[in-house]
Amino acid sequence: MTEQGQQGDESGTVPPTASDKRNRLASVRATRDQIEARLQSLSAGMDRVAARLAFLTRYAAFVAGTAVLLTCLGVLSLLSPDLIMTPTLVNNGDLTSHVYPIHEFVTRLLPSGTITGWTHGWYAGIPLYTFYFPLPPLLVAALTPLLGFEVALKWMLALGPLLLPPATYAFIRSMGLSRWAAVSGAAMGATFLIMNSFAIFGGNLLSNYIGEFSYSISFALSLLYLAVVLNSGRRRTDGTLAASALLALTALSHVLTTGMAVASSLPLLARPRFRHVIVRSWFLGFLFAGFWAFPFLARLNLSAGPPWLHDPQWSEVFPTELSVFLPLAAIGAAWVWWRARHLAYPLLLFPVLAVLFQLFPQEAIHRTRWLPYGFFAVHVMAGLAIGAGLERFARRRSLLALLGAAAGILYVVGINNIRDVEYVKNYVRESQEGYEGAELAGEYRELVDRISELPPGRVFWEETERQKDYGSPLALQMLPYWSPEHTVLNGLWSESALHYPYYLRLSREVGDSTATQVTVHIRVPGPFDFDRGIEHAKLLGADYFVGYSERTRSLSRARPDMRPVAESEQWTVFEVDGRPLVQPLSYRPVVYEGPGFQDVATLWFDSLYAQPTLVAAGGPVEWRRVAADLSDIGSPTPVTGGGAVSDVEIGPESISFRTTAIGVPHIVRVSYFPNWLAVGAVGPFRVSPAFMLVIPREEEVRLEYVDTWVEWAGRGLTLLGLVGALFTTAGTGRSTRTREYRPRYYG
Repeated sequence: MTEQGQQGDESGTVPPTASDKRNRLASVRATRDQIEARLQSLSAGMDRVAARLAFLTRYAAFVAGTAVLLTCLGVLSLLSPDLIMTPTLVNNGDLTSHVYPIHEFVTRLLPSGTITGWTHGWYAGIPLYTFYFPLPPLLVAALTPLLGFEVALKWMLALGPLLLPPATYAFIRSMGLSRWAAVSGAAMGATFLIMNSFAIFGGNLLSNYIGEFSYSISFALSLLYLAVVLNSGRRRTDGTLAASALLALTALSHVLTTGMAVASSLPLLARPRFRHVIVRSWFLGFLFAGFWAFPFLARLNLSAGPPWLHDPQWSEVFPTELSVFLPLAAIGAAWVWWRARHLAYPLLLFPVLAVLFQLFPQEAIHRTRWLPYGFFAVHVMAGLAIGAGLERFARRRSLLALLGAAAGILYVVGINNIRDVEYVKNYVRESQEGYEGAELAGEYRELVDRISELPPGRVFWEETERQKDYGSPLALQMLPYWSPEHTVLNGLWSESALHYPYYLRLSREVGDSTATQVTVHIRVPGPFDFDRGIEHAKLLGADYFVGYSERTRSLSRARPDMRPVAESEQWTVFEVDGRPLVQPLSYRPVVYEGPGFQDVATLWFDSLYAQPTLVAAGGPVEWRRVAADLSDIGSPTPVTGGGAVSDVEIGPESISFRTTAIGVPHIVRVSYFPNWLAVGAVGPFRVSPAFMLVIPREEEVRLEYVDTWVEWAGRGLTLLGLVGALFTTAGTGRSTRTREYRPRYYG
């Protein structure tokens, strides 16, 4: 036996025979054939899928449109569609108070041929829609004859969210990206609506149904504006008219979104083919919106400023629910930059600007209102990462790209499942159910009915947590809607109200107001001081006070100038012996003619309100002038003559009275605004705290709210813009289109 045979015996193994080798080789070949067959089968399957996708590609526009429509239907499913056609009056958060001015716009302003005017309903009177956006109520007015006011209001609220998917799709397509990317980005962009880490910044459903519907509409319109700009520059066509119209509509819905649309397009000015349409759209868009925008800008010095300024924490700038999207968004950002380059500037700038604006002083720029653009961009770029995989698979049949897109979709679905979508849906549903669905709807209705039975007058109340169960803590601000003869010293549009700082003080003095806790830009001095608060209320022309707590009701009963006139277990309405709406003064006012009259009036209100000398912003030369600190206000100077006022009549935009005190200054306890015109008197002058002062020259005096040169100038600008549009249209008879710029792949 050989040495090898001996070793084989010793190890106990038998060397393979030739037959064994042949069998093993056959097994390997069979396995290889099986693998090849499976690969061929998989390749055939991929070819069949690609063929089907190729079939869909031939109808790409129809498929994309269907996908966007399905996305819109998905958004609609979140809006309680079963309630949209129900005629209940929406009620939630700030949304509650928006109902009253929109109703005034639809039923009174627009039928009279104007979009701005006056209401006595809030804050002793405010200008309607001078400082707020007119496009949403115009939409409600257009739908009201068909649907009724309540349902029209609900469809207006739904417009912004429903417009977002098609606007996003158009925005992405304008970058020259394929329909695969646009559909994916639009679908992911729509999931931004269900973000629930904020409920006031704007854009998402929680913000929309708390009252930021103007922002939502303008948000979508700003994307359409950018889409037209990008498409015009990429295709080298003249989209000036469309861009101008969209920019004007964006501004007529919200100014902050307009600012983002302009800021995000700035880098494109470096490229001549974009510069033309951008600059012209800015100019022509402002002219189109001039009928509202010019008076808005011209009267800004009479605005009380934003009522709510929130200093965001960095956890709000980078919320946890957004951070999980960042890995996909980073891929999408890199991909869209690689594919679209400068066409992607606006999208890529959204998050950059949103964070950059956080470095500005809060008083100079409303920082939180830019954040939704950054949040939205992260969602869209995450969708573009998925769209990149779908596009590559459609183009090159890449199994790896398909698997990557599928993994991205599963990841996104898992992320969105973490979100409390039911909370968002329930919040929207509560808004759609209206006052009828509020926990204390019966108590609220009883209070409103009891006040409606009282003689006309101004009402204020003690703010309590209980009012939240009326459907909104602002529910009582709706009193002028239910009973137009009963106005309130509070209101939602505090930026329109010169009396806003004074109501804050009054609210703090008569109760523990939660409304003043978030107001960081207006100092509200002093703790609870009920007697001082009632004197302030009387100065502001209050006639009724609604007390809730035992403390305020007991203090009200102890005052001889307050009497209960309506009562329940939870509240009591007291009549206040106030001051007449129109009254001749016993003492001559002093005049402060320098800058910052509001600060001077506030100083007077805080420290000198009990003394009879008023401070006016203008007046006859014989009235004494004083310094800003009022240290030289001196002793009151009596007015000789005296007299009485009678036949006071208040119209929607007029005040008339008769007086025997001709030549004596009269205070009219209605808020000052330059549009008031006095007939039969000198004035009106602005007088502390924010009322009007007239000096009658005749027995009959009439004040009318009229259009001034500011309004006519705004209309003139719009007319100029329309004329310019005609010339622009005439000049575009010959197409300027040339070979369009294409990214590396255009599907």
